[in-house]
Amino acid sequence: QPLTVDLTDPAVTAGSTLNGATLTYWEDAAATIPLANPNAVAVSGTYYIQAETAEGCSDIQPVNVIVNPTPTPTIVGVDIVCEGDTEAYEVTLNAGNSYFWTVVGGTIDSGQNTNQIFVTWDTPGPGSVQVAETAGTCTGTDLLNVIVNPRPATTTIFHN
Repeated sequence: QPLTVDLTDPAVTAGSTLNGATLTYWEDAAATIPLANPNAVAVSGTYYIQAETAEGCSDIQPVNVIVNPTPTPTIVGVDIVCEGDTEAYEVTLNAGNSYFWTVVGGTIDSGQNTNQIFVTWDTPGPGSVQVAETAGTCTGTDLLNVIVNPRPATTTIFHN
């Protein structure tokens, strides 16, 4: 479901002196194109709110709307590893976004809070790498399941 902004929310006109005015919502400054869904604006742009009093006095003001998309990170990295291996995992860098990584079955050696981490896989069995990418107040996540294979047990080999 796409993100939307509600222009009818009282917070949008907070600080304005409305004195019981009726509000209407427009796509243009001339107030000729009504905004179809002012309570669910899904496209960034400039919209207009007109206040009109019972006496017929009116004013129209622009409102700049920015609808930020939810980030959709995709983790790139190896999903079958050996115990003790160190591997890199990354997502596309989006300037201004923040990143938080969670690893199960391994240890993050470096890169927390960046778009790339290095993980040493400590524990054989199922593991995972998860990232949460945040843009403003919108957060998207991705999870990569990892299989951590145990290192083979070796014994000393003697030559006869």
